[in-house]
Amino acid sequence: MVWVFRISLGLMILAYVAWQAWPVADLLSHGATASDIWALAGGASIPGAVTAAAWIAVILLYAVSGVLTAAGLSWAPGAWFLAFGGEILLRLDLSPAGAPPPLIDMAGRAAEAFRLAGVGLDPAPLSMAALLGVGLLVVALGAWRGWKGAALTRSWAVLPVWG
Repeated sequence: MVWVFRISLGLMILAYVAWQAWPVADLLSHGATASDIWALAGGASIPGAVTAAAWIAVILLYAVSGVLTAAGLSWAPGAWFLAFGGEILLRLDLSPAGAPPPLIDMAGRAAEAFRLAGVGLDPAPLSMAALLGVGLLVVALGAWRGWKGAALTRSWAVLPVWG
């Protein structure tokens, strides 16, 4: 039964990846070249190129973690939390470029989604808490194996027996 949740969580992660990468995919489908997209992503300057490359790395790490989660492999939490850490750095604007361009602005896309949903709170802590919760689910749904190779959720289904 855990595999159903694990595959569902992997698909949810891949849907998040698709949502974050959609502006780039939309531009590619309308005939933009890779150099055009690189320029729109801020790649014309060295600090902008670092930010754009970090965004690409975060998106790829999220995609890898989604596939690894669905497959139940033990590398999934590591890939997820590497991507999560990279997204925190991008959202906090700790990159050398300052604020990222709108094409790759993860915080701006989350703020717009929260605004459209009618949530009147600051979206940064809410979306970060949601991503942390998903990361903890990746760990708990058996992608990380405890001692004796048993999934963590297996212990939730069996009452403890003291003896």
